[in-house]
Amino acid sequence: MAPDRLIRADAGPVAVLRFNRPRVLNAFSADMFEDLLRHLEAAAEDDGIRAVVLTGEGRAFCAGIDLKGIAERVLERGAAVERGTIEVIQRITETIVSLPKVVIAAVNGAAVGFGAELAVAADIRIAAESATFSFPEVQRALFATGGSTRLLPLLVGAGRATEWMLSGRNVSAEEALASGLVTGLVSEDSLLDEAMGQAERIAGNAPFAVGRLKRLLREAPTSSLEDVLRRETEGALECLATDDFEEGITSFLERRPPRFTGE
Repeated sequence: MAPDRLIRADAGPVAVLRFNRPRVLNAFSADMFEDLLRHLEAAAEDDGIRAVVLTGEGRAFCAGIDLKGIAERVLERGAAVERGTIEVIQRITETIVSLPKVVIAAVNGAAVGFGAELAVAADIRIAAESATFSFPEVQRALFATGGSTRLLPLLVGAGRATEWMLSGRNVSAEEALASGLVTGLVSEDSLLDEAMGQAERIAGNAPFAVGRLKRLLREAPTSSLEDVLRRETEGALECLATDDFEEGITSFLERRPPRFTGE
Protein backbone atom coordinates (compact mmCIF):
# COMPACT_ATOMS: atom_id res chain seq x y z
CA MET A 1 0.00 0.00 0.00
CA ALA A 2 1.33 3.43 -0.95
CA PRO A 3 1.91 5.79 2.00
CA ASP A 4 -0.46 8.68 2.53
CA ARG A 5 0.71 11.73 0.64
CA LEU A 6 -0.66 14.06 3.30
CA ILE A 7 -0.87 13.00 6.93
CA ARG A 8 -3.02 14.62 9.60
CA ALA A 9 -1.96 14.02 13.18
CA ASP A 10 -3.84 15.84 15.95
CA ALA A 11 -2.12 16.83 19.17
CA GLY A 12 -4.84 18.13 21.46
CA PRO A 13 -6.30 21.27 19.88
CA VAL A 14 -3.64 21.40 17.14
CA ALA A 15 -3.94 19.62 13.78
CA VAL A 16 -0.58 18.92 12.14
CA LEU A 17 -0.78 18.47 8.36
CA ARG A 18 2.42 16.89 7.06
CA PHE A 19 3.25 16.67 3.34
CA ASN A 20 4.56 13.16 2.75
CA ARG A 21 6.33 12.77 -0.60
CA PRO A 22 9.92 13.14 0.62
CA ARG A 23 11.45 11.41 -2.41
CA VAL A 24 10.30 14.31 -4.59
CA LEU A 25 10.77 16.94 -1.87
CA ASN A 26 7.03 16.97 -1.20
CA ALA A 27 6.11 18.27 -4.65
CA PHE A 28 2.32 18.30 -4.92
CA SER A 29 0.44 16.09 -7.32
CA ALA A 30 -3.03 17.16 -8.48
CA ASP A 31 -4.67 14.85 -5.94
CA MET A 32 -2.66 16.34 -3.08
CA PHE A 33 -4.22 19.76 -3.61
CA GLU A 34 -7.63 18.17 -3.14
CA ASP A 35 -6.38 16.34 -0.05
CA LEU A 36 -5.01 19.53 1.52
CA LEU A 37 -8.21 21.45 0.83
CA ARG A 38 -10.28 18.64 2.35
CA HIS A 39 -8.14 18.56 5.51
CA LEU A 40 -8.30 22.34 5.91
CA GLU A 41 -12.07 22.35 5.50
CA ALA A 42 -12.36 19.52 8.03
CA ALA A 43 -10.25 21.49 10.53
CA ALA A 44 -12.52 24.49 10.02
CA GLU A 45 -15.55 22.41 10.99
CA ASP A 46 -13.89 20.63 13.93
CA ASP A 47 -14.61 22.56 17.14
CA GLY A 48 -11.90 20.57 18.90
CA ILE A 49 -9.23 21.99 16.59
CA ARG A 50 -8.11 25.56 17.28
CA ALA A 51 -4.85 25.74 15.31
CA VAL A 52 -3.25 24.11 12.28
CA VAL A 53 0.46 23.49 11.62
CA LEU A 54 1.71 22.80 8.08
CA THR A 55 5.08 21.10 7.56
CA GLY A 56 6.92 18.70 5.28
CA GLU A 57 8.40 15.25 5.74
CA GLY A 58 12.13 14.92 5.13
CA ARG A 59 14.42 17.70 3.98
CA ALA A 60 11.92 20.02 2.24
CA PHE A 61 8.74 21.85 3.11
CA CYS A 62 7.31 21.63 -0.41
CA ALA A 63 9.11 21.80 -3.76
CA GLY A 64 6.02 23.14 -5.53
CA ILE A 65 3.92 21.40 -8.14
CA ASP A 66 4.76 18.09 -9.81
CA LEU A 67 5.84 19.64 -13.13
CA LYS A 68 6.18 16.31 -14.91
CA GLY A 69 2.53 15.52 -14.33
CA ILE A 70 1.44 18.98 -15.51
CA ALA A 71 3.59 18.80 -18.63
CA GLU A 72 2.19 15.42 -19.63
CA ARG A 73 -1.42 16.56 -19.23
CA VAL A 74 -0.99 19.95 -20.91
CA LEU A 75 0.97 18.61 -23.88
CA GLU A 76 -1.62 15.90 -24.40
CA ARG A 77 -4.85 17.83 -23.78
CA GLY A 78 -4.05 21.56 -23.71
CA ALA A 79 -3.74 24.21 -20.99
CA ALA A 80 -7.43 24.21 -20.07
CA VAL A 81 -7.02 20.78 -18.48
CA GLU A 82 -5.28 22.45 -15.50
CA ARG A 83 -8.05 24.96 -14.70
CA GLY A 84 -9.55 22.70 -12.05
CA THR A 85 -6.23 22.25 -10.25
CA ILE A 86 -5.51 25.99 -10.33
CA GLU A 87 -8.95 26.74 -8.92
CA VAL A 88 -8.34 24.29 -6.06
CA ILE A 89 -5.04 26.06 -5.31
CA GLN A 90 -6.89 29.36 -5.11
CA ARG A 91 -9.50 27.81 -2.82
CA ILE A 92 -6.73 26.57 -0.52
CA THR A 93 -5.58 30.15 0.03
CA GLU A 94 -9.16 31.35 0.50
CA THR A 95 -9.72 28.63 3.08
CA ILE A 96 -6.53 29.41 5.03
CA VAL A 97 -7.27 33.14 5.07
CA SER A 98 -10.91 32.70 6.11
CA LEU A 99 -10.24 29.90 8.62
CA PRO A 100 -11.19 31.25 12.09
CA LYS A 101 -8.13 29.46 13.49
CA VAL A 102 -4.43 30.21 13.22
CA VAL A 103 -2.43 28.45 10.51
CA ILE A 104 1.31 28.17 11.14
CA ALA A 105 3.80 27.11 8.46
CA ALA A 106 6.80 25.26 9.94
CA VAL A 107 9.14 25.55 6.97
CA ASN A 108 11.79 22.84 6.92
CA GLY A 109 14.13 23.14 3.95
CA ALA A 110 13.02 24.37 0.54
CA ALA A 111 9.68 26.10 -0.02
CA VAL A 112 9.49 26.46 -3.80
CA GLY A 113 6.68 27.81 -5.97
CA PHE A 114 3.43 26.54 -4.48
CA GLY A 115 5.37 25.67 -1.31
CA ALA A 116 6.44 29.30 -0.89
CA GLU A 117 2.95 30.50 -1.81
CA LEU A 118 1.44 28.20 0.81
CA ALA A 119 3.82 29.54 3.46
CA VAL A 120 2.89 33.11 2.50
CA ALA A 121 -0.81 32.27 2.85
CA ALA A 122 -0.30 31.04 6.43
CA ASP A 123 -0.82 33.40 9.37
CA ILE A 124 2.59 32.75 10.93
CA ARG A 125 5.80 31.36 9.40
CA ILE A 126 8.63 29.77 11.37
CA ALA A 127 11.65 28.51 9.47
CA ALA A 128 14.49 26.13 10.07
CA GLU A 129 17.92 27.65 9.56
CA SER A 130 18.22 25.48 6.43
CA ALA A 131 15.02 26.84 4.87
CA THR A 132 14.91 28.66 1.56
CA PHE A 133 12.06 30.33 -0.29
CA SER A 134 11.67 30.89 -4.02
CA PHE A 135 9.00 31.84 -6.52
CA PRO A 136 10.50 30.41 -9.73
CA GLU A 137 7.33 30.33 -11.82
CA VAL A 138 8.67 32.79 -14.39
CA GLN A 139 11.73 30.56 -14.87
CA ARG A 140 9.37 27.79 -16.04
CA ALA A 141 6.99 29.98 -18.06
CA LEU A 142 4.41 29.53 -15.29
CA PHE A 143 2.40 32.07 -13.30
CA ALA A 144 2.11 32.83 -9.59
CA THR A 145 -1.01 31.59 -7.79
CA GLY A 146 -2.36 31.27 -4.28
CA GLY A 147 -2.88 35.00 -3.83
CA SER A 148 0.87 35.48 -3.53
CA THR A 149 0.89 38.60 -5.72
CA ARG A 150 -1.17 40.32 -3.01
CA LEU A 151 -0.05 38.55 0.15
CA LEU A 152 3.73 38.65 -0.38
CA PRO A 153 3.91 42.45 -0.90
CA LEU A 154 1.88 42.93 2.29
CA LEU A 155 4.48 40.91 4.18
CA VAL A 156 7.79 42.12 2.72
CA GLY A 157 6.95 45.27 0.74
CA ALA A 158 6.18 45.79 -2.93
CA GLY A 159 9.75 46.33 -4.10
CA ARG A 160 11.19 43.26 -2.44
CA ALA A 161 8.24 41.07 -3.51
CA THR A 162 8.61 42.25 -7.10
CA GLU A 163 12.32 41.44 -7.17
CA TRP A 164 11.81 38.01 -5.61
CA MET A 165 8.97 37.01 -7.92
CA LEU A 166 10.38 38.38 -11.18
CA SER A 167 13.86 36.95 -10.60
CA GLY A 168 12.78 33.63 -9.13
CA ARG A 169 15.96 33.52 -7.04
CA ASN A 170 16.42 31.65 -3.77
CA VAL A 171 15.82 33.63 -0.59
CA SER A 172 17.76 32.36 2.42
CA ALA A 173 16.23 31.86 5.84
CA GLU A 174 18.27 34.79 7.14
CA GLU A 175 16.96 37.10 4.41
CA ALA A 176 13.43 35.86 5.03
CA LEU A 177 13.78 36.76 8.71
CA ALA A 178 15.27 40.19 7.97
CA SER A 179 12.46 40.95 5.52
CA GLY A 180 9.70 39.96 7.93
CA LEU A 181 8.58 36.94 5.92
CA VAL A 182 9.25 34.65 8.88
CA THR A 183 8.98 35.46 12.57
CA GLY A 184 11.80 33.25 13.76
CA LEU A 185 14.62 30.87 12.82
CA VAL A 186 15.29 27.71 14.77
CA SER A 187 17.32 24.56 14.30
CA GLU A 188 15.86 21.76 12.21
CA ASP A 189 15.49 19.58 15.29
CA SER A 190 13.45 22.14 17.23
CA LEU A 191 11.31 23.49 14.37
CA LEU A 192 8.18 21.43 14.99
CA ASP A 193 8.43 21.90 18.76
CA GLU A 194 8.59 25.68 18.28
CA ALA A 195 5.64 25.66 15.86
CA MET A 196 3.61 23.45 18.20
CA GLY A 197 4.44 25.68 21.15
CA GLN A 198 3.14 28.74 19.33
CA ALA A 199 0.08 26.87 18.08
CA GLU A 200 -0.76 25.61 21.57
CA ARG A 201 -0.37 29.09 23.10
CA ILE A 202 -2.77 30.56 20.56
CA ALA A 203 -5.13 27.59 20.83
CA GLY A 204 -5.40 28.29 24.56
CA ASN A 205 -6.89 31.72 23.90
CA ALA A 206 -10.58 32.49 23.40
CA PRO A 207 -11.54 31.00 20.00
CA PHE A 208 -14.11 33.64 19.09
CA ALA A 209 -11.70 36.48 19.84
CA VAL A 210 -8.88 34.76 17.93
CA GLY A 211 -11.05 34.22 14.87
CA ARG A 212 -12.37 37.79 14.78
CA LEU A 213 -8.93 39.28 15.38
CA LYS A 214 -7.32 37.13 12.69
CA ARG A 215 -9.90 38.28 10.14
CA LEU A 216 -9.37 41.95 10.94
CA LEU A 217 -5.58 41.63 10.93
CA ARG A 218 -5.85 40.09 7.45
CA GLU A 219 -8.11 42.82 6.10
CA ALA A 220 -6.93 45.93 7.97
CA PRO A 221 -3.88 46.71 5.77
CA THR A 222 -6.14 47.37 2.77
CA SER A 223 -9.00 48.95 4.73
CA SER A 224 -9.55 52.58 5.71
CA LEU A 225 -8.83 53.66 9.28
CA GLU A 226 -12.52 54.55 9.64
CA ASP A 227 -13.54 51.02 8.69
CA VAL A 228 -10.93 49.45 11.00
CA LEU A 229 -12.07 51.55 13.97
CA ARG A 230 -15.69 50.60 13.31
CA ARG A 231 -14.87 46.91 13.09
CA GLU A 232 -12.73 47.03 16.24
CA THR A 233 -15.73 48.48 18.09
CA GLU A 234 -17.99 45.73 16.73
CA GLY A 235 -15.44 43.04 17.62
CA ALA A 236 -14.98 44.35 21.15
CA LEU A 237 -18.75 44.36 21.77
CA GLU A 238 -19.14 40.88 20.26
CA CYS A 239 -16.43 39.50 22.55
CA LEU A 240 -18.03 41.10 25.63
CA ALA A 241 -21.25 39.23 24.80
CA THR A 242 -19.60 35.76 24.84
CA ASP A 243 -19.58 33.26 27.68
CA ASP A 244 -15.82 33.10 27.26
CA PHE A 245 -15.54 36.73 28.39
CA GLU A 246 -16.94 35.76 31.79
CA GLU A 247 -14.56 32.82 31.96
CA GLY A 248 -11.63 35.06 31.02
CA ILE A 249 -12.41 37.50 33.85
CA THR A 250 -13.18 34.74 36.39
CA SER A 251 -9.97 32.86 35.62
CA PHE A 252 -7.98 36.09 35.93
CA LEU A 253 -9.46 36.84 39.35
CA GLU A 254 -8.97 33.25 40.48
CA ARG A 255 -5.42 33.24 39.14
CA ARG A 256 -5.84 30.08 37.07
CA PRO A 257 -5.63 29.26 33.36
CA PRO A 258 -8.88 29.95 31.50
CA ARG A 259 -11.03 27.12 30.15
CA PHE A 260 -12.53 28.62 27.02
CA THR A 261 -15.30 26.80 25.21
CA GLY A 262 -15.72 29.00 22.15
CA GLU A 263 -19.18 30.09 23.26
